[in-house]
Amino acid sequence: MGMVSQGSPESDNQPLLARVRPPKRTSAIHRWWGPVVFYLIASVLNLSGKQSLVAVEIALGICAVWTWLAIVTLHWVSSMSLPKKLGAWIIVALAVSGALWNSVRFFTPQDQPKLPPAVEIAREVAKLVSPKQPDVTSAPGQAAPPAVNGVRLPKKNQPHLLDLTFKNSPLFTPGRRERISMEMDEFYTYLTAVGFDLPKQIPPLGTHPGNAITMVWTFPLDSIYDAQISIPEGWIDKPDDIRNVYAMWVFRRLFGLLQPLEPAGRQQFIEPMASLFSCYYRSSFASHNVCDHDWVGRSWNNILWEIRTKKGKDFTDSVVFYTYKAWKPSSKPPESFDDFFGLHFLHAVWVKDNRGQDLQDVEKIILHAHGR
Repeated sequence: MGMVSQGSPESDNQPLLARVRPPKRTSAIHRWWGPVVFYLIASVLNLSGKQSLVAVEIALGICAVWTWLAIVTLHWVSSMSLPKKLGAWIIVALAVSGALWNSVRFFTPQDQPKLPPAVEIAREVAKLVSPKQPDVTSAPGQAAPPAVNGVRLPKKNQPHLLDLTFKNSPLFTPGRRERISMEMDEFYTYLTAVGFDLPKQIPPLGTHPGNAITMVWTFPLDSIYDAQISIPEGWIDKPDDIRNVYAMWVFRRLFGLLQPLEPAGRQQFIEPMASLFSCYYRSSFASHNVCDHDWVGRSWNNILWEIRTKKGKDFTDSVVFYTYKAWKPSSKPPESFDDFFGLHFLHAVWVKDNRGQDLQDVEKIILHAHGR
């Protein structure tokens, strides 16, 4: 009995090799070149030593994702049933995550310095901010103590430049006494470098509630102990206010306020004159205007600061000094503080000026300030 073929006539006529077609293959190189490239990028970034750890992790992350996609798309995964496929994906994901974690640990530099705890950081900062003062009598070639305007400051725990007497106030702790002494020493150094001849003694210092400084003295002022200075309690921890205490005393003394009353028409302007000198030199010392607020000398205070900004610190410091040094009484009583100070200040500019250029520059600033 003959057998009947179940195939189609066309298939019976085709060769056997033509009917058995192998599955189409893709090159493994096309599937894996991406991860390899990103592994190389991560290696170069790590070895360069100039990258952040984030850059290395991003490159490795892209590499891991790319690898995962390449694996899960293999034919042996794609041909699985759904439960087996999910299980394979989980296994592949865990394997790739482990490889990524080990790669990050491998690429992370192991010689990075461990950050010290906060206490150690604070100690190191304190050392930088408050370096030890070298001894004044150090041997040749050793570092000299710091200086302000060329004048040496005293070493810590050594006698200060100024002779201060502190009253028996509970607010004057040892730390505050030391800090107040250092603040006044530095400002004394600054003013003497400008040219002022200042005494090294100031009256005994006390404290009181409130916001206004008080100074009392007797006529004649035969001794520094015939005067008293009381500092507002809110000032004792503010460096600029401490400098103001010293400045108000020395400039009141320089301008004769500690002597019997001056003639009428002049006496009323001496107090704001002392305040203006205090404001300007405190501002120049701190390199910013500390007195730009509403008071009788504000206009000239801001003019002096504008001159300092345009003509320089050394020029303005010197001219303000010669405003005091070249002082002479006015031939007629001034009408206002602006006129009173302006007359003496322009005379000091003339003392320092050469060929009229400085005087011309200063007059332009003054006229501009007055809206002319």
